[in-house]
Amino acid sequence: MPTGRELLEFVIDAYSPETLPMSRLAEYMAQLATLLGEKDHVHFVELAAGSARLIHAVER
Repeated sequence: MPTGRELLEFVIDAYSPETLPMSRLAEYMAQLATLLGEKDHVHFVELAAGSARLIHAVER
């Protein structure tokens, strides 16, 4: 059953989740929401291990 959203991944090679400053993560997330379009329909899902991998969902 479709969920009406698509999961995407934004990889930040310069950081790991342990080294990524929270203020920089907030900047990345704000810019990514703007890039993807309708800010109210872009949702944070998780910060995955490895390189900093920002998992997000975009409503269709």
